[in-house]
Amino acid sequence: MPKYTSDDIKIIDALDHIRTNPWMYVRNLKEPLPNILSYFAESFIHLGVKRFSIQDEENFFIIKTETDWFENSNVTLSKVFSGTHGYDNKGWVERGEVFLTAFYIPYFTTGKAGDYGDKNLMAEFSRIHSSELLKYNGRLLLISKQQIVPDNHGIIFNKPPQSLAELENQRRWLDEIIAHTKQNDS
Repeated sequence: MPKYTSDDIKIIDALDHIRTNPWMYVRNLKEPLPNILSYFAESFIHLGVKRFSIQDEENFFIIKTETDWFENSNVTLSKVFSGTHGYDNKGWVERGEVFLTAFYIPYFTTGKAGDYGDKNLMAEFSRIHSSELLKYNGRLLLISKQQIVPDNHGIIFNKPPQSLAELENQRRWLDEIIAHTKQNDS
């Protein structure tokens, strides 16, 4: 088995990794939003957010929570949305916020811990919809259904084919796991 050193460890940018390997995180790359919304629901459960709702309103999704999930956090909104912070005292959490940024989906959030995102989105939503939809107690996250992917986006929408050497390496790795599991089971 090869020996690894600290030189083999590469620090990667979360946004770049998601954009170059999106199939690792999102099942449907043509419509990533439903999967991204599921990350929010999972995060809320992990973070102890007691009540939340996800509403589908024409060109927007609205997430409302009874508490502001950033209010008692030691992390800033910009760090979570940029992907530089995805863990808390309970461990690593794949957060929905970073996926919105990675997939160029416009959003705006407001709450006790501050505002973040595209403020024009809130104005656009307010022109079209009732202000009743925007009532919340903790945090409101407004998500556009319009993915705005720039020309130089960097997202690889199709998983690149693996070389024979890569496939053989995966097979050896799986063979080792199977042998180890059989040894422990006996």
